[in-house]
Amino acid sequence: MNRASIFPQWCALLLGLGPVLFQPLAQVDQLAYRAVRSSAFEVQPTDAPSSIQGPFRVRGSFSMAPQIAPLDWENYRISDLRLEVLLDAAPPAVLRGSGTFRRSGLFNRMRMDLDVQLGETALHLTSGELPAEPWTPDIDMVLKGKAVDGTRPGTYALRLAAVRELARWQYRLIDGSSWTDDCEKCGRPTIRWSLHGGFDLVLVEKHPLFNRYHLFDIRFFSGTDYELEGEGDYQVGGEVALRQELRLDVEAKGTFGGPRTMTLTNMPGPPTRLWPMWAVDVQEAESTPESKLLLELRAAPVRELWFSTTHGMTAGLQPGLQPRISGGDVLTDSGRRVKTNAQLISALGWTEPKEALAVDALTIAPGGEVWFSFSEGQTSPTLGVISDGDLVSDHGRIVRRNGELMASFGLMPPLPDLGLDGVQVLDDGEILFSIVRESFSERLGVMLRPGDILSSRGNVTRAAKELLAVFEPEDQAADPGLDAFFVWPSGEVWFSTESGFISKTMGPIMDGALLSDQGYVVAHNLDLVQPFQPLEDLANFGLDGLFLVTDVAAPAKPARVLLSLKNGEGGGVRLTWPAQGRVFQVEATTAVGDPFAPVSPIVPDLEWMDSSASGLTQSSYYRLRQW
Repeated sequence: MNRASIFPQWCALLLGLGPVLFQPLAQVDQLAYRAVRSSAFEVQPTDAPSSIQGPFRVRGSFSMAPQIAPLDWENYRISDLRLEVLLDAAPPAVLRGSGTFRRSGLFNRMRMDLDVQLGETALHLTSGELPAEPWTPDIDMVLKGKAVDGTRPGTYALRLAAVRELARWQYRLIDGSSWTDDCEKCGRPTIRWSLHGGFDLVLVEKHPLFNRYHLFDIRFFSGTDYELEGEGDYQVGGEVALRQELRLDVEAKGTFGGPRTMTLTNMPGPPTRLWPMWAVDVQEAESTPESKLLLELRAAPVRELWFSTTHGMTAGLQPGLQPRISGGDVLTDSGRRVKTNAQLISALGWTEPKEALAVDALTIAPGGEVWFSFSEGQTSPTLGVISDGDLVSDHGRIVRRNGELMASFGLMPPLPDLGLDGVQVLDDGEILFSIVRESFSERLGVMLRPGDILSSRGNVTRAAKELLAVFEPEDQAADPGLDAFFVWPSGEVWFSTESGFISKTMGPIMDGALLSDQGYVVAHNLDLVQPFQPLEDLANFGLDGLFLVTDVAAPAKPARVLLSLKNGEGGGVRLTWPAQGRVFQVEATTAVGDPFAPVSPIVPDLEWMDSSASGLTQSSYYRLRQW
């Protein structure tokens, strides 16, 4: 078995009525496992031997740490086992405990034993000696046992099916995802709607020829009626040619044939999008006569998409939101405002601006700094003249003058200010940016044009014409410009243009849409702002800044994350952390061994106030995630 890969960094803090305990969680050599959908739990009470309660679905996780073993035996210590038994119309019952797992290929034997607690009932569950199946990192065993303390007498059976969790990415569906409900034989109208939602993709096995994944927490929906929930398996790789295979086991609601459980599969073939992007079509393996489902899944590993708009808006869902959303605010496509324009510029000397100062380029740097440029030159009360090509920070400093960004290109004198349209800082400190006005680079011997993605190290990372080529613009001479961009580790670029254009392959594409240089639309502008339900009737609100919160991009150097505590106002708890992540989220739980849940939004700040901890009467545990 392979060792678990590195997960997002975090540490924990215990808050109680006594002294504060400050203890980082230790790094241990263990494998993380997660129960899959086929896990189940049954009870046969002693007082009703003919009655079996269940099977009930089981979800949860545990860890397995390798132990010293003789010969070819594999010995593992099972710890941190916490399984929720999903009872009918009742809160889940929780199994907690530990155990052992042994396996030998030479002797063709394997065995698992668990000592668990179900409420006040202690159980010893065992699989007994079983023939060892061909080696696989997955676990699928049936364990049985009786209550050993007599409080809930009976016989218990647990089917424990689990996969390793080597790495996890949260995915969301993007533009182009849809579901189709069809009936070829009856001739009724075909029902087709766009599809939204997401899932967690977990790497369960790395193999020289392929990688295998499991999909957890699938939730796809369209409107309020149609919904799919379930799990799935995905494999990509191959000995001769690369191909992908997907199987989904889901429960569907709102379909033409009524609620039903179904399996959907794809026609194995090569991936059509650059990894880690997804494009897979699946259909029902065995459909009903009156209804057959086809899903077109287009997904990307994005938790949140942060952006700024050219035009302000009045949020229909938040009519009392003050101040009104301006073109200089940092927003998320989940309908949340991260920072107001006033918060961005206050450290630059504008304490009470009369109006919003629109931003252009936007990114989040290590340490949670928001780097941006202004759409027009400004004069700061404290820093003096700031041009539209200077890169500034919400921490109150000028990060780079435009001349410093362009220094490595050897521009023809006199050195011009070329403006700044988009920016991204990479993990190693390299700054990628685009310019507003063209200039000739003597060192490279090329014309630098608006929309080209340049590097602070003095090279052209991607030319604007190259980004647009796959869309085949009808007017090759026109320059729609580049407004915002994000370069993925794979090299794929997401970007928006300053003006719309006509694509020979896709028709009209409006400015403000988020595009991929691989030739597809990630999101239309109105899709991005839809969670705010703006009252203004505009075709689009523009897209000036762009930052993606994604599990794919990790800090280049692991940062030591610390949590400190001091009394907050109103009896709350204020958490602070010196860290080099870009954005952060606080998670909490009230009991050791219970799952952590987010208690804060994802923020670029180095502190957060938990007002819900006012009047604390029990211990609380906090954990910090960073991206």
